[in-house]
Amino acid sequence: MISENIASVFKKNNEEIQSLNGLRAIAILFVIITHTAEIFDNSNYQINTIVRDVLYNLRSGVDLFFILSGFLISGGLYNSFKKHGKINFKNFYIKRSLRIFPAFYIFLILTFVAAKVQITFIPIDNSLREELTIKLAALFYDFIYIANYIISYHPHTWTLALEEQFYIIFPLFASIFLFKLNFRSRLAAYAVLYTIPLLFRILVHFSFLSSPSELYLLFRPFHLRYDGFILGICIMDVYYNTKVIQNILPRNFVLINIFTFVFFTAGHLKNFYNSIDFHFMIPFQVNLYQAAYALIFITALNGKNRVADFLKLRFFTPIARVSYGMYLWQFIALMLAGFVFVLYDSNIQHKINLLVYILMHILTIIISFLIAFFFYVFTERPFLLLKKRLTR
Repeated sequence: MISENIASVFKKNNEEIQSLNGLRAIAILFVIITHTAEIFDNSNYQINTIVRDVLYNLRSGVDLFFILSGFLISGGLYNSFKKHGKINFKNFYIKRSLRIFPAFYIFLILTFVAAKVQITFIPIDNSLREELTIKLAALFYDFIYIANYIISYHPHTWTLALEEQFYIIFPLFASIFLFKLNFRSRLAAYAVLYTIPLLFRILVHFSFLSSPSELYLLFRPFHLRYDGFILGICIMDVYYNTKVIQNILPRNFVLINIFTFVFFTAGHLKNFYNSIDFHFMIPFQVNLYQAAYALIFITALNGKNRVADFLKLRFFTPIARVSYGMYLWQFIALMLAGFVFVLYDSNIQHKINLLVYILMHILTIIISFLIAFFFYVFTERPFLLLKKRLTR
């Protein structure tokens, strides 16, 4: 059983769209890179400003995750609705629960225990102990998936809360309304639904935010950030019901790649949007991310181009397979990577250079993968097999 679980990490699944595995792997690598880059803020090493801005904004990898989720979740539900005339809610929520909950709650429980041990048994400053105790109480918001509205103990679980809210809302909405519309009406609905979060972001940005520290209010709540899911759903609908992606892309491959580069670059210039003259563009930054990733997405779906061939590389398969675990454990991996460097040289923080900068990123990615690999083999995979048995 264990050997089969290990092999499954590297094994190609013919039921999957292979190029999307490449996108999933790139998304998690982007997120880990940006969080690793942030730890060098207070160091004496400063990388090139433009490179730093791009690295910091690779947090946009979560938007690629949202588009992927929108496409994959809606695709399964849509095909089921077309075949049976309804959505099997029981099967859907069993599948989602067994895929998401075990790994997530194991992560929460283990990090809670680790924090309690630190607070109770490890000698630390009283003010730090009090601060940790207060923060730990906020772990409750992770348990009930509202960390995108109330700051929780973990800095990255807000995206998982947002995804869970999508899983709860969308099947009901699709069954009652969306999937009953004809194709053109659905496209109109997507346009309206996609615009609503942008309007909310504009309203919040210009009416309520008073400092940069409050920007999380602009990008984390579901009603301000669900547009990535809608974009994925729209791509799904076009992919299954038209030949646009298959026919138009080959004739416009170069042009699409130019637009992808422009949108990606424009979306990732952090200081550009923080300047006074262009501060008004902040609510639109997410849309630039999404535009770039949507173009990459449809290029990947076309399957017959160099970008898709690159994304199909087997190198990406194991990273994509354990990407959920890598996302969960990335900050633990980052802490362990830092510990390894300190063990090597206790004064490493004063000797940071480009080599250390790069090695820190690589080591964090490797440790994230190894931790995620372990938990996939011993927790995620067994529940995935149970999911298959229960939803046949």
